Amino acid sequence: MKPSYVTFSVDDGHPTDLTTAELLQKYELKATFYIPLRNAERCVMSGSQIQQLGRQFEIGAHTVNHVALTSLNKEQAWSEVKDGKIWLENLLGNEVVSFCYPRGKFSATTAALVRKAGFLGARTCLFNLVEFPGDPFCWGVSTHAYNHSPAVYGTISPRMGPQRSGASISSVRWTTSNSMAVSRIFTYTAGRSTAWASGTNWSRCSNWSLIVNHWRG
Repeated sequence: MKPSYVTFSVDDGHPTDLTTAELLQKYELKATFYIPLRNAERCVMSGSQIQQLGRQFEIGAHTVNHVALTSLNKEQAWSEVKDGKIWLENLLGNEVVSFCYPRGKFSATTAALVRKAGFLGARTCLFNLVEFPGDPFCWGVSTHAYNHSPAVYGTISPRMGPQRSGASISSVRWTTSNSMAVSRIFTYTAGRSTAWASGTNWSRCSNWSLIVNHWRG
């Protein structure tokens, strides 16, 4: 049997991501946290908090201002990619090799800019993917912990079938079991962590960690 892999990523750098990090540490699960310098939509954790997080997890770049690169001209996009990398490397004191496209928006041009900046790969928000990508600058995800509309989750994976809502426990159990059965990698990503940080949603986080921890073994 081929080995299977489970990966986690958490986007946007909201301070509640530190709570998510505690949960991942509890179950000895690794993750990459993609963090921008600024985000006009919500607050971002402080430099000292990012440094704290970076002692236990990989930190990936997510631009300077968390704007969709496809909405910018080439010079602006290059500045967002390059300067975001430089800022994180100066803050952490180590090379940053992973990148995530803000809002999942990318093109051949922006992917080329990310490669030019010296990253080894980049994650998208392409759903229902359970295979290693042919292009490391086009990593997709198996499921996303956010209640998107049915239209978003209505896409079909040739090997997994229709996706379910990524925030539900049944979705995690179903997508994990299916991807482990038919493929080599299950990629779970979370965003907008404020929705995860309290009440029943926190309980759900613990439950999906148990499920994935079981499959990891």
